[in-house]
Parts: sequence; C-alpha cells; structure tokens
Amino acid sequence: MLNWMAHVRLAGLVLVLLLAIAAPLGTAGAIEPRADEKARLKACEKSLCSLVVSKKSVKGDLQCPLSKAWSKKTMKEGSARKLHWGFGAAKCEVELRVPREMIVGALSAAEIKVTLPPHTVECEVERESKIDKAHITLAPIIELKDGRAKKIWVNVTDIKAPGVIKGVVWSAAQLEDSVGVFHRRMIKAVNRFISEDCPKVASGG
Repeated sequence: MLNWMAHVRLAGLVLVLLLAIAAPLGTAGAIEPRADEKARLKACEKSLCSLVVSKKSVKGDLQCPLSKAWSKKTMKEGSARKLHWGFGAAKCEVELRVPREMIVGALSAAEIKVTLPPHTVECEVERESKIDKAHITLAPIIELKDGRAKKIWVNVTDIKAPGVIKGVVWSAAQLEDSVGVFHRRMIKAVNRFISEDCPKVASGG
C-alpha cells in the first residue's frame, strides 16, 4: 500500500500498524489537524504498549479514537514510483476497537495468521479548491512468528470516495497487497514498534 496510506496507521495489531508507521506531522494547509491529535496518539500508544509488553490476556477491547493530518509535501514525498499523489493535504480519523485477547494471542503464538476486525477510516482530501471525503474500510491480515510480523496484507474491502481518489487508493492497496511496494518498510516498522519502542513506552520512557 502506498506510504501515505500506511501513515493512516490503518491497521490493534491494527493499532500496531497505525502507531508504527505514522509520518512526521507537517503543516496541513486548508486541512488542519485536531488540537488533541498528538495526545490521542500518545494515549493509544501507551495502552497498546502496556498490553504488548505484559502479554496478559485481559477481556474487553482496546479502544482508541485516532486522527492524523499530513501536508501536501508529506503526501507527495510518501508516494511510490508507481503511484502519484496528485492531491493536496489530507486528514484521516478512525475509531479503533480490537479485542485485547486477539492482540495478546497473536503476539504469544508460535505461528499465527490473524485477520483484524474491519475498520472504516474517514478521510478528508484537499483537491483543487475543495475538500473531498473518503471512507476506506479495511481488515488487515498479519502473519506472525514468535511475536514478530512476517507478512502484512492491508486488505482494503471497500472505498467510498470520488472516482479519482477511489482509483488512487484502490491502486495503492492492490499494489501493496500483490507486489508489496512498502511491505519491507511496514514489517520493519511494526517489529521495531513491538520489540524496541513499546518497552520504552511501557516503562515510561
């Protein structure tokens, strides 16, 4: 999937994807980030990392309302050679809800393939003199071995957006899942988040 799609952190382990691959925030132009954007990400990261490090099976869901905004420059820099971001700034929001037992089970198993619950990401995309809406539904699939991600499929299942935006997003999703345009980067980011970042976050670092 295109780098800027990964930035949305569309993915409990959905959260792992979302929290591991976000790009640095830039000025978002006509689309402004939420005032509590960083606070939301930090709170979600803390909740997830506590679970990742302890691996204690607790009932209930891990829930996080998240949002992320990117400048036009950041979006363009994140594009792959095979894809071109021809729009402006963008902002996406998602209400993440993943069973805690699913996260712990995936990280504790010797080998497992997990399909995460479907999530719909609501985005705003700056295009010419207007802001278009896009609703992207995905259910990421992750293969793990000994607590480390080996393969990831973004698995976009539905897109509701103007034709030109829908076409770019579908192309990005299909390229990532079939060719793996950003697959190595995603795998590396997810594993770094699990093994390096989370212990620091969980310990208060």
